[in-house]
Amino acid sequence: MLQSEHTLSRGPSKLDDTMRITLLAAPLALILASTTASAGQIIAQMNGLSGTDHVTDFGADLYPNFTVITTEFPGLTFSHTRYYTTSSVNNMVGGFLTNDFSGPPDTLTIKFDNPITDLSFAYHQIGQSQPSVFRAMLGGAVVDSFSNLSDQYQPNNYFGFTDLVFDELQLDFVGDFNIDYLAYNDAGSIGTPYCFGDLGSGTPCPCGNDNDGSVPGSGCANGVFASGAQLTGDGEPSLGADTVVLATTGLEPNNSGLYFQANNDLSPGVLWGDGLQCAGGQLKRLGVRFSDASGYSDTSGYAQTISAKAGNILAGDT
Repeated sequence: MLQSEHTLSRGPSKLDDTMRITLLAAPLALILASTTASAGQIIAQMNGLSGTDHVTDFGADLYPNFTVITTEFPGLTFSHTRYYTTSSVNNMVGGFLTNDFSGPPDTLTIKFDNPITDLSFAYHQIGQSQPSVFRAMLGGAVVDSFSNLSDQYQPNNYFGFTDLVFDELQLDFVGDFNIDYLAYNDAGSIGTPYCFGDLGSGTPCPCGNDNDGSVPGSGCANGVFASGAQLTGDGEPSLGADTVVLATTGLEPNNSGLYFQANNDLSPGVLWGDGLQCAGGQLKRLGVRFSDASGYSDTSGYAQTISAKAGNILAGDT
């Protein structure tokens, strides 16, 4: 079990060659195995991802042209979009989505029902006055972003993110846009969350700061986020091929936090500062990480995997 000290709380998760991981940043906890993966960006490429878990190509003639689209496609929620069908125009094949001209902010959003780890899509930037901005979001926090100036006529118009856990794409477009062929992979479930900072599920948070319930599976509310912080994990929880990366959103920005390992589950949580401690017993420090300006922190900067840093994990451990 691991926990990170920030003043939160959440829940653990079980893996193949496992350990329990907990993040105490408004109470968090998770049972996981370890780290090291580096995020990638797909910028103006000739092709998108292949062999993904999901592909949404928007069919053809599924809706009348200029129908506003929100939740019509399973697992996805859109804003600022309308449906349109054409024949084939530079990687827009059959149905695709375009601007609904509802006015500023000129930001297309695509929210995924569950976290994903890779995404590519064909994109036409129509206006040329400035670059488009692409943001991968997790729990409302930016986890990666880039900008690019392109046009609707170039054939290398695939964009996206890889090796990154996120649950929303935000795209600041210029004037108008077309988007088609979403290909993405599920992040998968790593561990079993426990020890939450919401009202009624366990130990009440110490300062009357139970979270507001808006982000399920989060810790106690902190001074910035009433929803509390949330710990998630992605990667391969195997001692032989350990690639697990832990990511936390909803932390107080620009603060240091300690990820640590423990061997006892303390749920429903023990009062600790302004939050709950969810892991205890034999403790081992794994390293300090700083949250960024959006309240995001992850373990991708560690030189070693978590299992290597812990040094005492056996296959089948939790």
